[in-house]
Amino acid sequence: MSELNVTLTQEIYEKSRQPEVQALFKMADPTERAAKAQELIAAGVILCKEIDIWGMDAAKMMFTWADLGLPWVPNAAQPGLVNPLNIGGGFSGTPTDMSKPWPNSIKVSVDANDYPPHDAVVAPPKEPLVGSPQYANGTWPVTSETLNRIGQGTLHVGQTIPQDGKKFKLGSIQGAWGPIFWYDEVTA
Repeated sequence: MSELNVTLTQEIYEKSRQPEVQALFKMADPTERAAKAQELIAAGVILCKEIDIWGMDAAKMMFTWADLGLPWVPNAAQPGLVNPLNIGGGFSGTPTDMSKPWPNSIKVSVDANDYPPHDAVVAPPKEPLVGSPQYANGTWPVTSETLNRIGQGTLHVGQTIPQDGKKFKLGSIQGAWGPIFWYDEVTA
């Protein structure tokens, strides 16, 4: 038996997700839920297949993965892991190197502090989140600080952040090599 201190609950996990992901948890029909999840993935939203799509309990899944020693798992748009525990025998392919998380993979954690509420105030950045100059299409570039916060799970697509007396909303689409992020200025 593991000695993990589990403070994560399903409620904490759900509140940490964007409103459109929170809506998935209210869908009783698994076919409808899967279809909506595919729309979100196509829009660049990072989903956990087992929790966000299949509806498994977040605390139990994270505990199981953590107890197995997995520091991360693929998001719903990524391929499955190949023998991540290196248990040998019967697996084809090179084992996944778990010391190198894939971009936009799901961090495995049972610590509630790793799941701040989605609507929580964004902490002041070390550097600006919104880059410059503004693109010709009216959007604004992201900075490395934005990408760091997305990777940490403290900044989400659809979240609005203040900067320089303006408000900006983080957007994303799924590109050929992964999600593409930008900011739209919120004028209303």
